[in-house]
Order: sequence, then C-alpha cells, then structure tokens
Amino acid sequence: MKSSLGLIEVSSIPKGIAILDNIIKKVEVDVLKARSICPGKYMILVGGNTSCIRMAVDAANKLGQRFIIKSNVINNLNSQVLSAIKGNIKPQNINALGIIETKNAISSILIADMVWDASEVEIIKIKLGNGVGGKGILAFTGDIASVKNAMEYYKYKKEVHKAIIDQEIITSPNITTINSI
Repeated sequence: MKSSLGLIEVSSIPKGIAILDNIIKKVEVDVLKARSICPGKYMILVGGNTSCIRMAVDAANKLGQRFIIKSNVINNLNSQVLSAIKGNIKPQNINALGIIETKNAISSILIADMVWDASEVEIIKIKLGNGVGGKGILAFTGDIASVKNAMEYYKYKKEVHKAIIDQEIITSPNITTINSI
C-alpha cells in the first residue's frame, strides 16, 4: 500500500497542539502520530491523499511560521516505512545492520523512504524523538552489499545529507543487538 505522508516538527509544544487542531478542523487527514517529543518539541504525522496532505502541511507552515523545525510531504510512501515507525517489523535477512542517526525525527523518515527505494534492504525500526533526545534513528537490515549501497545512496541527496549525525554498518549482528534498537 502506498500513500502520502505529511511530517511536521515544531519547536513549541503548545504551537504544535494548535497546529494539529487547525489541521484536523480544516483538512481530511488521518492523524498517524501527534505527540510531544524530546526536548520540548511536538511532532505531527498525517496520512491521506496527496492534495489533503499538501494542504495540511501548508496550513501548518502558515500557522507555525518560526516554530516549524522541519516539514515535508512524502508521496507514495512505502507501507514498510509506516510499519517500521509503528515498530511492527521483525527482521528476516540480518547479514548486515545499517543504523543512521539524524538531527531531527523527520529526517529519519525521509531517509528511510529513500533507502527503501534505492536498495534491497528491510527497514526494521524508526525511532522518532523520544528516548533519543529529539533526534531520529533509522535501522535496516539486508545483505552486506545492499546495506552499503543504501548508506551511500542518501549521501548524494542534499535535502537530508546535512541532517546526518552518524551512521554505522554492523556485519553479522547478534539478534540481541537488533532487539536493543
């Protein structure tokens, strides 16, 4: 299943809640996640048809202005990315593990979508904000060549390259390591 996803990260919790209420009242979207995240930010993820998602993100940007840390629309988002956000993935091919840490929660989702499109990897986890200091963590598995290919692919994408804090490739990871993510 493919759908559009709107991502909004706000530096103020009250402003984030006001933006969410405004979106819900004006646009028909599915609220996938809306919550405070570390450190004192608010994150909104909405799904739906592309025109509604674009209207929602535009409304958020207009209302939020200087409080918007990052906002984006991802069209044709793969269902595996959503499952990884929800934590519903059990890895199948664990010859190698790729881990990417981003400066903000939304960038990890953008990179996950790119990684999925570019390489034969399985996205197993996307951590958004809480427990990671407001940052994002993306974890994916696959054969060694696919994980390396995925790590190289996003480096050439200007919209996310500067959001990367660190990355690692672990070959033959132990299942305990994977479960700790």
